[in-house]
Amino acid sequence: MGQTNQFESHRNELPALLEFEHDSHVIEYYCQAGKLRLRYTTESGRIVVIDHTPDYLVLTETAVIWVECKLEADLVSLSEQSPNRYVRNPDGSWSCPPGEEAAAKFGFQYRLRSSQENCSELARNINFLDEYFTYHCPEPSNELVKGVTTYVLAHEGLKYNELIESVTNLTADNLNFLISRGIVFADLRRVVLADRESVSLYSSLRVYELIEASTASSKPAQDEDSGIVDLHLTAKIRLGTEELTIIDLSDVLISAINSDGVARHIAIAYAFVKQRWVRCIASNSHLFTNCDMRTAESLGASPPTRYLAGRGAAPHSG
Repeated sequence: MGQTNQFESHRNELPALLEFEHDSHVIEYYCQAGKLRLRYTTESGRIVVIDHTPDYLVLTETAVIWVECKLEADLVSLSEQSPNRYVRNPDGSWSCPPGEEAAAKFGFQYRLRSSQENCSELARNINFLDEYFTYHCPEPSNELVKGVTTYVLAHEGLKYNELIESVTNLTADNLNFLISRGIVFADLRRVVLADRESVSLYSSLRVYELIEASTASSKPAQDEDSGIVDLHLTAKIRLGTEELTIIDLSDVLISAINSDGVARHIAIAYAFVKQRWVRCIASNSHLFTNCDMRTAESLGASPPTRYLAGRGAAPHSG
């Protein structure tokens, strides 16, 4: 966030701060921002009303969340003393019903965060990159940055050492700087940067998530008989003898990668005319535009019988 935030515990609040600082979905966060009035009953039935200041207020892309950080051992003890305030969930996580109720009055959420959630790999990597987070750290030249990002975009998932060896004048310091700024993405929760041979690199968090999702998905996108494809992110398509996974879609371009992480960019008109692929994105059916149709027709193609799966609609002529 470019500002100093306080924390009381290296074992508790600091790991939470690191999590917020390097979570792409977190926009801002603030220390001890605002009080909540909690109301709950003791085991004896006595009503307790207290003012409570959570450790952090976190603004994410989808929600505003008050976060209270506790050590796991303390939560176990507190749950015995105040079982209606500190509740262990079936999955082992913790919740605070009175905190959630108080936060809901503002349209916010409340999260009781246990030290059990701390990611040791993230903390280790942040310490490793500490010197690169400072704003006085020398930056690589624009030319070098362009060369690195272009190479990574064409070789998604390549190893740390491979990138160092492949881009002229790229040093480990340069690459660590780019990782610390998010210009090159590494999953700091799953890898250890000090072990370079195990570190895979990507052009962005989004691409990384799409590749991970495609790996987990085994649903084929292509109808082998008709050649028609339901195009969507993570769908698998075939171009010649290559099997590709779609990582991005636009009005005019399909971007996909092969099993080696090499990117392929396919024009919509080519996909329509030569491959007879059909886009199937229920909420974005406008992406296959009239311009695409005119381009396809000018190349002597007739539209496939199935334009949008489940809709039965052909595009309007312009």
